[in-house]
Amino acid sequence: MRSPSVTRPARTSAPVPAPVSSKAGSEAMRVLVTRPEPAAYRTAERLVALGHEPVLLPLYETRLLEPEPGFTGRPWPALVFTSANAVKAVGNRFAAAGRPVYTVGAATAQAARGAGYETVRAGSGSGRDLAELIAGEAASGVLAAPEGAPVLYLTTDDRRRDLEEGLAKAGIPVEALCVYRMEEISYTTDFVLSVKITPLPDAVLLYSPKAARRFFELVAAQTLDSPAGGTIVSCLSADVAAACPRSLGDGIRIAEAPNEAALLETLGSLR
Repeated sequence: MRSPSVTRPARTSAPVPAPVSSKAGSEAMRVLVTRPEPAAYRTAERLVALGHEPVLLPLYETRLLEPEPGFTGRPWPALVFTSANAVKAVGNRFAAAGRPVYTVGAATAQAARGAGYETVRAGSGSGRDLAELIAGEAASGVLAAPEGAPVLYLTTDDRRRDLEEGLAKAGIPVEALCVYRMEEISYTTDFVLSVKITPLPDAVLLYSPKAARRFFELVAAQTLDSPAGGTIVSCLSADVAAACPRSLGDGIRIAEAPNEAALLETLGSLR
């Protein structure tokens, strides 16, 4: 019985998830997980339950920032979250006023409700779709926003701009507040190749364009080739896939929806 491998240089990791018996035979796969902890441990648990061997290589870690005091008391007509990290950073500081909350997807909506926000509406997974949801509710009167009053977008400094662009196109002002940052974890290429890529994983899970670029800074695309068929690179979205080397060709799989359940379904193509 194998536990997820979480070795990394000179760092202290959280407890490893309890192992579950792996399936025997060719269906059991070695899967490299690149998302930050502690989310990586939840992914590891899902993979072990599916009969796979997770290997954790978090490329970034989350640094939560204290919100600027002047923002909490302002009468924002709505709050917007595109990451559970942002919810974690602000907690329930903005919940008392009972203002509506819009989230990019179901997982972030769950985090918002858990933090005490009651009126939560979830998008379908992309910033563009979330902007359309907010614009539609503003146009119908469901979102009562005084003219010129911006919605508050609680986010990170390194983000996609599709949500803000979509809101601007709809004439909805938005003010962004950075409440967390993703900071790069330092690894040597030798460490990654000797500890994480040996033996060669059957699949690598990539969750963001930034993580894809970082991974291929550490690991050359040709390293993932092997006579047995090579490593499949499973990407959360087309944007993530676009950040991967073109030389991977058919070795890239793209999730049908931008969520982890769909991402893990791409592993079925290896069976």
